Amino acid sequence: MSDDLFAPERAEEGPSRQPWYVLIVDDEAEVHRITRLALQDFQFDGRGLNFISAYTGTEARLLLKSRHQDIAVALLDVVMESDDAGLTLVDFIRNDLDNQHMRLVLRTGQPGQAPEHRVIVNYDINDYKAKTELTAQKLSTLMYTSLRGYRDIMTIEANRRGLTQVIQASADIFQRQSLIPLLDGVIEQLIALVKMDKGLLLERRRHFAARTEGLDLEVLVASDGYNHLSGMSTDDILAPAERGLIREAIARNQHIFTDEGAVLLCCNNLERSLVLFLEGGKPIDQMDRHLLELFIHNVAIAFDNVRLNSEVEETQREIVYLLGETVETRSHETGNHVKRVAEFCYLLATLSGMSEEEANILRYASPLHDLGKIGIPDHILHKPGRHDHDEREIMQTHASLGHSLLSRSQRPILHAASIIAHQHHEKWDGSGYPLGKKGEDIHIFGRIVALADVFDALCSERCYKPAWSTADALAFIQEQSGKHFDPALVQVFMAHIDDFLRIRAAYGD
Repeated sequence: MSDDLFAPERAEEGPSRQPWYVLIVDDEAEVHRITRLALQDFQFDGRGLNFISAYTGTEARLLLKSRHQDIAVALLDVVMESDDAGLTLVDFIRNDLDNQHMRLVLRTGQPGQAPEHRVIVNYDINDYKAKTELTAQKLSTLMYTSLRGYRDIMTIEANRRGLTQVIQASADIFQRQSLIPLLDGVIEQLIALVKMDKGLLLERRRHFAARTEGLDLEVLVASDGYNHLSGMSTDDILAPAERGLIREAIARNQHIFTDEGAVLLCCNNLERSLVLFLEGGKPIDQMDRHLLELFIHNVAIAFDNVRLNSEVEETQREIVYLLGETVETRSHETGNHVKRVAEFCYLLATLSGMSEEEANILRYASPLHDLGKIGIPDHILHKPGRHDHDEREIMQTHASLGHSLLSRSQRPILHAASIIAHQHHEKWDGSGYPLGKKGEDIHIFGRIVALADVFDALCSERCYKPAWSTADALAFIQEQSGKHFDPALVQVFMAHIDDFLRIRAAYGD
């Protein structure tokens, strides 16, 4: 057998590390003294020992209630204040404290009181020794084997916790449906995974996410006091060595880890890359590297999903605008009418307290408010004067027709558009059409579009009227508050009229 079998294992380079904590529970003070003496120069994995003493099972229980997670090995006497004091302490550690990591070694001077076979079978211990057989060499051997087991168990547990963090972090990023929130989440979770608290790191540490087109890098999201870097080129903010490291990772299509940090490259099917650059005060160990690589793999999937969802949503929005503009063109109105109404609706919705998601649905659905006009005959649709009674009834059918066309879809935007088409001619006092709804029985989407559509129509030239002045249009809106329009919406609209006028100017005819 090699003399080096139980030699101290090579310590990792770096600053001194915390010692291993060893609990001695024995009612003989001499046992405590001899154990400490025999192991005073002991080292394992570059770490020495720190002894904690208790002289009864009761004393040990009190001590363990306040601290037990960092104790690696417990050397327990069996017979102390009672014949089974050590055995009940084992049960307390494993079951009451639910500590499965601590290595438990029973040492007894009275083997007959607790036969080895029965104790090993019935109690969750890691070794059983008679005190008479524990020479200094065997005690050292026992400590090596016990600490190796503890170290390996804690490594497995750390990996388990790390994988749990990766799963939780991945779940968080998969919930983010747009690029910037996704990248915010990636950086937030990345810092958590490597356990680097920004308040405790060197001031030169920086975290940012950049999207690459070719080898041109643009910062999209930055944290740790570097938010002002968003939108800037990395050529302007990084040292040549840092830029070179990122470009090397992109060219080699692989992650790069250094003593100062890491470049994590997230390639995807859309031929773009998400680069995560982490610069901090400590190297990332091998275990954390594996966890980060797993996390970045999930980030790549989430990044693709967000991009693909964005493409689909953008296509849907373009189709909606094209349909809306087609209807307006047939009505001899400009396509910018639907754009102005869409932006009016979004602004009014957000100012009224609607969520960002709902406000965006309204913005993208509102261009289809007059879709039903495709079923109205040209001679009625383009009549320069007032409609007679029969013509007016036919014209009013466009609300129900638009609803009928759009209500077949359950897509959020088209479903909202069906509501808008149906209800944007309803009036607050119940005198509108086609349902004669009143007050809050009219869907909020219909109430908002009604105000936005009428305001823009009044200020625009139509085949049947010239454009009104802004002052006259606003006077009409105020006069119709509580009649045609929701008075609360009118109040918000008038309080922010300058914002609405800026939108009108930006999308002029």
